[in-house]
Amino acid sequence: MAAQASGLIEHILVNYRWIFVCFLLLPASVLFEVYSFARNWLVVKLNSAPRQHDNKVKHVQKQVRQWREFGMETPMCTARPGWQTMSLSKPKYKNRMYNIRVNLIDILDVDTIKMTVRCEPMVTMGQLTATLDPLGLTIPIVPELDDLTVGGLIMGTGIESSSHKYGLFQHICTSYELVLADGSSDENPDLFYAVPWSYGTLGFLTSAEIKIIPAQRYVRLEYHPYHSLEDIVKAFETESHRPDNHFVECLMFGKDQAVVMTGTMENDCEPDKLNVISKWYKPWFFTHVRGFLKRGHGMEYIPLRDYYHRHTRPLFWEAEHIIPFGNSPLFRYLCGWMMPPKVALLKITETKAITELYEKSHIIQDMLVPIRALQDAILHFHKAVQVYPLWLCPFNLPPDPGMVHPTGDKAEIFVDIGVYGVPKQPYDALNTVRGLEHFVEEVKGFQMMYADSYRTKEEYRAMFDHRLYDKMRQQLNCVNAFPDVYEKFSDAMPRNFPVPTLKHTTLGILSESIVITVFTCQTLTEEDSWPHMQGLVDYLAEIPVTICEEMLRHILRQEEIDSEIRYYILRLLLRPQCKALSTGIFHPIFCCPVLDVIAEKGSTLTYLSLKGIWPRQDDLHRLQATLKKLPNLSVLKIPHITDDTVLRTIGQYNRLLTKLDVSGDCNITHEGIESFLQGVKAHTDLPLKVLDIGEPGEENIKAADIALLIKSLPNLTSLGCYSFVGKALQHITSDKSSNFRATKLQYLHDIQTDHATFKAIVKLCPKLTSIYLDEPRRNVITSLDSLPCLVDLKLCRFQCNELEEFLGRAMQKLISLELILGQGSCNISSIAANCPQLTRLECYKMESLTHKDLVPFNKVHTFKASFTGISSSTVKYSLSSCPELKEFFVDDMLELTDRELEKLIQKTSLDQLEVMWLGSATNLTARSVLLLMENCPVIGTVGNLGGWNVPIESIVELSEMVRANNIDLNLVSVEL
Repeated sequence: MAAQASGLIEHILVNYRWIFVCFLLLPASVLFEVYSFARNWLVVKLNSAPRQHDNKVKHVQKQVRQWREFGMETPMCTARPGWQTMSLSKPKYKNRMYNIRVNLIDILDVDTIKMTVRCEPMVTMGQLTATLDPLGLTIPIVPELDDLTVGGLIMGTGIESSSHKYGLFQHICTSYELVLADGSSDENPDLFYAVPWSYGTLGFLTSAEIKIIPAQRYVRLEYHPYHSLEDIVKAFETESHRPDNHFVECLMFGKDQAVVMTGTMENDCEPDKLNVISKWYKPWFFTHVRGFLKRGHGMEYIPLRDYYHRHTRPLFWEAEHIIPFGNSPLFRYLCGWMMPPKVALLKITETKAITELYEKSHIIQDMLVPIRALQDAILHFHKAVQVYPLWLCPFNLPPDPGMVHPTGDKAEIFVDIGVYGVPKQPYDALNTVRGLEHFVEEVKGFQMMYADSYRTKEEYRAMFDHRLYDKMRQQLNCVNAFPDVYEKFSDAMPRNFPVPTLKHTTLGILSESIVITVFTCQTLTEEDSWPHMQGLVDYLAEIPVTICEEMLRHILRQEEIDSEIRYYILRLLLRPQCKALSTGIFHPIFCCPVLDVIAEKGSTLTYLSLKGIWPRQDDLHRLQATLKKLPNLSVLKIPHITDDTVLRTIGQYNRLLTKLDVSGDCNITHEGIESFLQGVKAHTDLPLKVLDIGEPGEENIKAADIALLIKSLPNLTSLGCYSFVGKALQHITSDKSSNFRATKLQYLHDIQTDHATFKAIVKLCPKLTSIYLDEPRRNVITSLDSLPCLVDLKLCRFQCNELEEFLGRAMQKLISLELILGQGSCNISSIAANCPQLTRLECYKMESLTHKDLVPFNKVHTFKASFTGISSSTVKYSLSSCPELKEFFVDDMLELTDRELEKLIQKTSLDQLEVMWLGSATNLTARSVLLLMENCPVIGTVGNLGGWNVPIESIVELSEMVRANNIDLNLVSVEL
């Protein structure tokens, strides 16, 4: 493997990593081992762990309760840094979640009566075997690497060569102690089965009780070499089912080259056949095993603890890629006693270049498949990656509840296929791993989720049984307390372009086939086209209505498809059971035919949007006839085409509407509104909540008529784009004979609001949460604190000093603020100080946008400023003061440089940034694009490169790099 690196130190770290490992990481690893051994010995001798455990658990509970007191705004996770885990991934979710310190690293109790050991979750396999071995005890399953922890093996999974007898690590556990989302702990049998494979998304594991068994001193290990795939699979399956084998594993060194190992525990050994493989000068275990391919069958005795950790020194065989000469006799004799380097230290010193190298040119996966599919699996892995050695380990999988179990109701033998190494070239990580994942799912297997996965959430849930897990998540109130298990492991992966779901891909293929068939039939004679069309009709008759509905939605929104073809497809796919339909834009000559099809087949529709249908005035009776046959509509959108007769028809026949859009330049009069309301009153109160009516900024419908609607529709929450709602409310309050008290309006738009109008708004709209005031009269803004529920404010053509005065008095609850054409200087740091709950700030065509203080916007995720006169210093302040920033748009000319942007990124965590749009930043180069790509893990859009100092050749090169690496990033370039 080779990689590019910038700078001497990084060049050495990438291309000569062994220098850094040998002279720094190996000595550091030894010192850490000495410290850990001494601490563990002291804790055991003093028996202090049990006494301290309760206090440590109470500390975890206290932190959880503090999280609840602070408002439970973000999910919880442990504070353990990602580099300390054995997984190669570096999870980023910890940066945006509430971290709970769970420092639980001790063995609590060894009970020789119950034959159990109780330990905390961060106890390692090395600790455990060092404690139990002198007592003549062992746990039934000891995964190979010293640094694997009890918590990781429970919350994830653990497999060893004794698993064909005892199952997965979870199957040797007898109880778990957890701190739940409310800070409590409780007994729950269902939870016991739901915890494994949950990755800490149901609670914080604080201890586990694990079975122990008597241990013997040695393992009598036999080596059986084979030289054909059929013999390998047959022997491996036979040995996996033999009850007298304590240990079974296989190392494959080629498609037809393998050594199957079987072992039994013994108290005595033949001295001349004793092999103490833990001695520092001994060859790495996998190379020792490989020798039996030439030597033939062999047998030897290995001390039990040496056998348990046989793969530790070479990290299976991964150390070969870190220290290429690590297995040479000279290195083993001089430095072998320091092996292996700590995985945590390798991760924390890993440069970005090394990370990218591993992502592109390395594979580490464990796939679990039924033993009956082993031969096919080996062939599939050989074809896909050709990585050897290949580790095969059998395990018994009982039909217990939980994420992982056999398809039937009986236990079944599965095999862990461990793939660790450099795959054949060329290697496409995304497609290769997805191919392996798909094969594993097909044979009813599972994927260990510590490694990279490219499955969608739907595909992941199809592989694992979530029924018990989902039940526990709901029952224990985990949904807001902890991330979903998929969100947790997928967050650790690089943000690649999302893989289309099977459903989406199939939908596209089917839709395209239908369009092509209809187009072909149009070009043929009636006689020639009939077989094609009849075949299509027969085929579509068998497709479920939900699929037809989705295909129809997919096709109708593609305006590039000819109107005639879309019309015929509408006739074919619209079924009587369809619930939703958006027609899209049709040529005027097809408007009436489209309406006729809807009238004929759309009686069950609950949602109908006719945006894009423009019937002539003479054809509105066809629209009325259609609406009469749609009694189940709850949402109807017919902008720009409504008149009094259509409105009357809606009132009479569409009684279930909750949302109606009749906006635009429509011919609606007082008579039409009265007839609409008469139709409503003839039956019962219409449940209408949203009525989008009128044309923005135009009083084409009189305020008195809107007042009539407000009084007659008691459930109304919004009048959409109608711009004179305040005037209509004032009309109601000025009517002394009216006893109308209040509306349920939650949003309104009003132009030129004066004090009398505002008083009417306050009086009649006690539940108003959102308001848009355009050119309000003087001091109206300063009175906005009279609206107690207001959280969303939009202002246009206003005085900035009035806004600052108002915010300084009132708006602790404001969540969204949009400002347009503000006069005077707007101090956004004042907004930050007075609106701590603000999540969205948008400013357009302001006279001046400045800041005076460095007050953070702690919750703002969207910041937009277009043509506001904003300075580069205020842009820097905005970028550096929004820790939860997701979208950042500035269209003004900026003097920002690459170096300044780099400092901002180093200073501020932009790990949630999805969109960065700087419209005119002529000092920014391609280096800034790379900085954003490297430091913003979820960045999805960067622009406008047409306004940066990025030549077109560099844009092409960047785009090609994005495409080649399958990165989900849109580079936008618009010439200014």
